[in-house]
Amino acid sequence: MDKLLPCKGYERMQDGQLYKGYWATTADCKGCALKASCAPKTGCKKIVRTAYHEQYRETHVRQNSWRGKQMKRLRQSWVEPVFGSLVQYYGMRKIGVIGKAGAHKVMLMAAICFNLKKYLKAAKWKIASSAALEARAGSTYLQGDCFYIRRSCFP
Repeated sequence: MDKLLPCKGYERMQDGQLYKGYWATTADCKGCALKASCAPKTGCKKIVRTAYHEQYRETHVRQNSWRGKQMKRLRQSWVEPVFGSLVQYYGMRKIGVIGKAGAHKVMLMAAICFNLKKYLKAAKWKIASSAALEARAGSTYLQGDCFYIRRSCFP
């Protein structure tokens, strides 16, 4: 009862995962009133946790903080729709290459193409919306960092 269980070592389970073992000594458990409910068939109480439990706990705390929730909202609005569109509409459900390096290249190329498509749509809208400025201005005008020439100037 109220005994601190020290770490006695690391174990590898059948699935290959690394676990950390905590257990009390048999002498500690012999005189305990809760032995019948705590460790009825064994000589002492043993707790096994993943070796990365501390990192999991820190990650959980970080994700549930205000900043973590803010980053999740940002990721959901910017990154995940891109992956959803690539999978749903652009045939990225399966990647036809072998290895992580090849899959990484395919995903980078798909993301570049997706971003270029978005950029071209935005540029087309920018040019179309500047038609009113073009009607008021002369043959050339400057908008933002782009220099436009009226179509009527070309032969």
